[in-house]
Amino acid sequence: ATDCKISYYDVSSADLRMVDCDDASCSTGVDTAIDTTGDVGQWTSIYCPATDDCKISYYDVTNGDLKFRDCADTICSGGTTTTVDTGGASQACGSGSCVGQYTGIDCPTATDCKISYYDVTGGDLEFRDCEDATCSTSNTATPDSTNNVGQYTSIDCPAANDCRISYYDVTNGDLKFADCD
Repeated sequence: ATDCKISYYDVSSADLRMVDCDDASCSTGVDTAIDTTGDVGQWTSIYCPATDDCKISYYDVTNGDLKFRDCADTICSGGTTTTVDTGGASQACGSGSCVGQYTGIDCPTATDCKISYYDVTGGDLEFRDCEDATCSTSNTATPDSTNNVGQYTSIDCPAANDCRISYYDVTNGDLKFADCD
């Protein structure tokens, strides 16, 4: 209750940052730059299996990629950054494709994270199942590719083989729900 973590996109520097709060109201804490290479950190989501082990999913605008950070300490000053899905696009997504917007992350264990996100180019809801703590290997699925779907994802996994994703259907203006078994 007194140790909250917040990941966020710093618009002024175009960086991914994390705050490790020192108290329940987060009036004091340590603010750390996590990724500063290019324009990174939009649509960030954080999950912490332990106070010194946070996982962060986020969008790399410069490359159009989904990225993952495995924090090695309480303030995430060290750790491993992995490109989980490659869009291979320019900053404006003018060439190639863009993947990784509107991320949501949940980790049933410290070595098994699940990420939901939006594939901009395909207009699809995407899902990644990380096979290790750094998400260096993962399996992918497309739970929904009907029209333009997958923005504003939120994911919860009560078990490693049971995830639920809520997301926005742009084409129909609806809230949708995927129950992944």
